[in-house]
Amino acid sequence: MPVAAVNQAQLNTLKAQISSTKKELDLAEAALKSKGDQINNVDSNIADQDLLKAESEYRAAVNKSQLHSYTSMITGKAVAQVTEAEVKNLEK
Repeated sequence: MPVAAVNQAQLNTLKAQISSTKKELDLAEAALKSKGDQINNVDSNIADQDLLKAESEYRAAVNKSQLHSYTSMITGKAVAQVTEAEVKNLEK
């Protein structure tokens, strides 16, 4: 029957490393949970508001664009209905 000979100093070192690693794991899991909670609490309305603002600014820029105005006259469409492809064709 084999007998395991364990050095007590080595055993204590391994126990200390295991304990330290468990503490690091607990800290990492707590940080992960905290970040997960932060992600769940992010307000999607802010992104929606930014998108609406960008679309509004784009429409305003299109309405002021001479190329879009010329293209709308040639195609017989409203400025807002002119596509980018139609503007590119006019540029050519």
